[in-house]
Formats: sequence, structure tokens, C-alpha cells
Amino acid sequence: MKIKAKLVSFVTAALVVPLLFGIFYIRHFGRSSYQNQQGIIHLMIAEDMASMLQDGVQQKFQQVLNRVASGRLASLVGEMTVSSFSTQDVQQVESIWAASTAMGGIQRTILSNPLSGFLGDFQQVNPEFAEIMMTDRHGRLIGATNPTTDYWQADESWWVAASNLPAGSGRIQGLLYDESSGLIAIDMVFPVYSSVNSKDFLGVLKVSLNATRFLQRATSHPLNKAIARDIIFPDGRLFAHINLGKVSEFSRIPEKPLRELLMVPERWATVELIPGAVSLAAVAPIQIGDEQLNSGEGLKDVSTLYVLVSRDLNEAMMPVQDMLRQMTIWGVVAISLIAVLGYLLATYWFVRPIKKLRKASVSFVDYIKLSEQGRFEDSWESRQKVRQRMNELETIRSRDELQGLSSDFIRMGERMLIFFRQIEEKLTDKKQK
Repeated sequence: MKIKAKLVSFVTAALVVPLLFGIFYIRHFGRSSYQNQQGIIHLMIAEDMASMLQDGVQQKFQQVLNRVASGRLASLVGEMTVSSFSTQDVQQVESIWAASTAMGGIQRTILSNPLSGFLGDFQQVNPEFAEIMMTDRHGRLIGATNPTTDYWQADESWWVAASNLPAGSGRIQGLLYDESSGLIAIDMVFPVYSSVNSKDFLGVLKVSLNATRFLQRATSHPLNKAIARDIIFPDGRLFAHINLGKVSEFSRIPEKPLRELLMVPERWATVELIPGAVSLAAVAPIQIGDEQLNSGEGLKDVSTLYVLVSRDLNEAMMPVQDMLRQMTIWGVVAISLIAVLGYLLATYWFVRPIKKLRKASVSFVDYIKLSEQGRFEDSWESRQKVRQRMNELETIRSRDELQGLSSDFIRMGERMLIFFRQIEEKLTDKKQK
């Protein structure tokens, strides 16, 4: 192999090996590190969103609690005439309750009284509340913002739970299907006591927060819209799409990936939320209510939801792929340029001077052979050629060992020319004598 090829091969290999090592490192270690970083970011987004939603529910709860504590609601309830309680009367009202709104009966009367007007004003200021209702101390409805399915509420678990609470407190029941409003709601219940006597129980206030509307409005707009954010039930059913991102829409995620997400300590993993599509996903719980209740309408009422933040794995790892692609492209370009530059430099700095030295040495060998053979006429022409080659050596200006070698070669050549010239002259003289 020629020296030029050796030099170019050495330089190329010196560049290719680090490039291949860098590509290998990024593919195996950098990719893993970046994926871990992205998983933590997804988890932070999920936890931040869960915290925001929990705080939002608590703020709404505190808002209603402050309204109850203001005393205005208790005054309106106290001003209402409370008739004696009779099971027979309750059953009679229940039998005509559903039609009493259209017919202008008792439900219409309740919906148009001052207490209902007060509750309606509060609902207008807070449109996230789908329904607000107030019962008396016996569980009979005395005020509401919307028509209800029942008149007597004392047989409901939420009413029983609220009637046993002390003044100034309340309870978030959890997420459930509200029959009256026909929505998935977060029910909040509050006992109402007299503003004069804190032990005088007046009734129960129930507020139904439209869960879907509230959760969608309470979340901020994502900076990265490629990341999907969803709220799911503990069994994997979808509750609400907050932001679809670039992940295919689903109505339920399989039990296995959800269980895997909940079981891993990091609470993020690469899973198949949709069969055949691997996603980078993280999950964070939203504690909605204080307890779990039994359901109606086939919906399991829950006090905990989960924020699911996901993104297609290939999409999430695209920066790493781009880095590898750019590193490969620019690496090949750089190696090619350096190889060409190395070729040119090797040619100019090494190969040309060495070729000149080699030509000079060959010309000396030819001259010496002709002199030894006694062919002095031919050797004279060869001697001129040696002179020409030595003049070419003087053009080497590399300022390195090659320039020093050429200078030494010129000095040695001059002495050899003088020496062989003297020999030729002696031999010529002998022939003439």
C-alpha cells in the first residue's frame, strides 16, 4: 500500500471509530437516558394536572362552604314554613312529582320560590354547577335550580351522610352519575344549620359539579400539543379527553398497561395503550371525593380518577433519531472532507518530496552504473540529469525532516559527483597515455 493511501486510511479510521462509538453510545445509552427524561417530564405533567384538578375541586368546595357559612342560605331556609312530616304525604307528593313541573304543581312552586332564586343566582355565577338543591331537615325538597327526579331525598346515602355532619363542614361524595341532571357529576353535600343556633339543623344542600365541563376547563392549554392528556376511571374506561395530541383516540385502555403503569414505582412506562402502538405514558391519581359509593345506572361511583399523559414512543424519541441522523450525515461529510484534505496534504507534504528524492536517487544509480561500465559519454548526459534532479530537490520547502533530508541528499550528491568526476578524469588520462 502506498504511503498516501496509508495516511488517508489512518486519518479516516481515526475519525470513523469515534463516530461509530458516538452513534453506538447515543443509540443505546443516550436513547435510554432521553427516554427516562421524557418519562419524568410526562409524569410531572400528569402530577401537575392532577394537582391542578384536585385544587380546583377543593376551591369549588370551599366556595360553596363559604356561601353556606355566610348565613343568607340559612335565613332563607328559616323563613320558609315547615309543615309537619308525614310519610303518607311524602308518598302522595312522590306519586305526582314527575308531572308536577309541567302541570304547575308542587315542583313548579318549589322551583320558583325565593330559595330557588337564590340558588339559581349562585349557579349563574358558577356555570360549572349543573344542579343545586336544598332539602329541609326531613329530606323534603324545598329549593332547586333544576327539576329533580325525586321529592324526598332522605333515603339517599348522600343525604344521610350530610345530615350527620357538624356545622361548618361538608363532604365531596366522589364521581357519580347524577340522575336528576343526567350528567357525570362531582357531588358536594353540606349540612345547613341555623345562624342563630348552630345546633339547629335546618337541612342539606347538595351541589352537583359538572365533572366533564369542569375538568376540561380547569386544565391549562398544553405547551406541547403532541402530548395527549386524558382522564380515566380506575378500570381503564375513558372519562374525558383533555388533549388528544397525536395518539389515536380510545374509549378504554387495556387492563394490563394500566396495571403496569400503576405498579411501577416511577409511574411511567412504555406500554401499548392501543394494540400495536407503543406509547410513552405516565399516570397520576386525582383524589376527587372522600368516599366510594355504590352506583346506579351501571356506573361505578369512584372517589379517584387518573390523569393519563401519553405520547407515541417514536414521536417522543424523534429528537434522538434526528440527532443520530444529523450525526451520521455530518460525520460522513466531515470524514469525506477530511479524507480529501488529507489526500491533498499527503500529496503535497509527503508524496511529492519523496518522489523527488526517489527520482534523484534513481538518477544517481543510473549515473553510477554508466560510470562503472566506462561509458563516459553516456554518463555525461546522465550526470546532467542528476544535476537537474538535485535542482528539483532544492524546491522542497516543507520546513520539516523531509527538507533536511533533501538538503543532506544534495550535499552528498555534490560530493559523489565530484568523486566520480575525478575517477572519470583519471581513467581518461590513462587511456590517452
